[in-house]
Amino acid sequence: MATPRDRRLHSDHEKVLRLISESGGTLRLVSTGGRPPTTYVVEYHCPSLVKDELGAIAIRDKHQVEITLGMNYPFGQPAARMLTPVFNPHVYRHNAICLGVVWSAADTLDTLVLRIGALLQLDPRVLDARSPANGEANRWVQENRSRIPLGKVRFKAAAQPPGRIEWS
Repeated sequence: MATPRDRRLHSDHEKVLRLISESGGTLRLVSTGGRPPTTYVVEYHCPSLVKDELGAIAIRDKHQVEITLGMNYPFGQPAARMLTPVFNPHVYRHNAICLGVVWSAADTLDTLVLRIGALLQLDPRVLDARSPANGEANRWVQENRSRIPLGKVRFKAAAQPPGRIEWS
């Protein structure tokens, strides 16, 4: 008999698969781990910042993110970390993504995938300059407000709850 958590994990998996299949190639599921899945590696095809070997800021269009659903999910917030380099106010030096403190059990994994895509593109609707994980990247954003968001890649999604960002 499936537990409520297992049913939620299955539901989230189906939503992520649907989101990716409707993304027009802007999202790719690289791998999953667990049965039902509790670890996802998602590849995003959208512009985000990186620092090159000389420290210059450049644009990169392909990124991989690992999302882990802990034992207390969906009540506890998932963990996410970059697997590819990124220069972003919401990414710590050890590559963990700061997802903020707003999480409820009603939030779903597909919505989180969309939010991370918005963070990568420096969408002002999801950036929080008050508590940056990377101060240098936060300063870049503050000094270059006219250049953000970096892109308008829209990840097609199933119906979103009111007040949520829909990338379609």
